[in-house]
Amino acid sequence: MPRPARARWARPRPTPHPQTAGVYGKAGTVQGYLDNQGLAPFFDMSERYGKLYQRMVDVLEKLDPDELDRRRERRAAVDELPAGTIASIWVDIDATIADPGPNSGDQVSIDGAVDRHIKAVEAWLAALEP
Repeated sequence: MPRPARARWARPRPTPHPQTAGVYGKAGTVQGYLDNQGLAPFFDMSERYGKLYQRMVDVLEKLDPDELDRRRERRAAVDELPAGTIASIWVDIDATIADPGPNSGDQVSIDGAVDRHIKAVEAWLAALEP
């Protein structure tokens, strides 16, 4: 009697990377995995930057109502910039939070850097608003 065909999904498991535990299973959740990886602060930062981005768009639209119509052109122009070119100082966190004062050599945590960056951009936006 011929052997039944092997199901497509019944492939052998890949060899785990030597620096992993190689644990496989169905227990756990995606949320549990994300929590274990310590990603919550990064999701929070993403949400904060998303709100800041929307505020930037809103301010630009107030300053120049036609700006949003030029958005596609602007993105294309940014895509054409040489690698490593900064399209806007607003997105360069290091340049934005650089402290030329006596504390310029102090180390800043990621959270601290993000706080300072967002506050600086918000201040720039406030100064631009009509």
